[in-house]
Amino acid sequence: MDRQSFSIRTNFDEFQNDEVDATLISQIINSFSPNEWDFLVLSPELPIQDSTFLQAGSPEEMVDFQYTLEIGFYNENNGRAIYRLYTKDKNVVMEYLIDYWQEGKIPDLLLWEDVSQEINDI
Repeated sequence: MDRQSFSIRTNFDEFQNDEVDATLISQIINSFSPNEWDFLVLSPELPIQDSTFLQAGSPEEMVDFQYTLEIGFYNENNGRAIYRLYTKDKNVVMEYLIDYWQEGKIPDLLLWEDVSQEINDI
């Protein structure tokens, strides 16, 4: 079976499937600096268990210098949903992104906050 295609979008650039690898993901996350508007959006060509993206944002002072992780879902029956997790642990950020890209694995969302209402209010 062919491997799922992914793209990455950051605030500075976009990368297509043949450019996406663990080294690139690591370089982007390691380039994040506190209170700069940095992000990485990892998007599969086909949804992974209805998930259409996993994104990471740089550490921000307003959330105690934690990274922001968000995962988005969409299906015709339930509409859109977004879950958010804050963490200071860069290794957690990397693990979730690499697992999503390499294994098509979504994180266990038990500790994530459902923030779907934020997008549904727009």
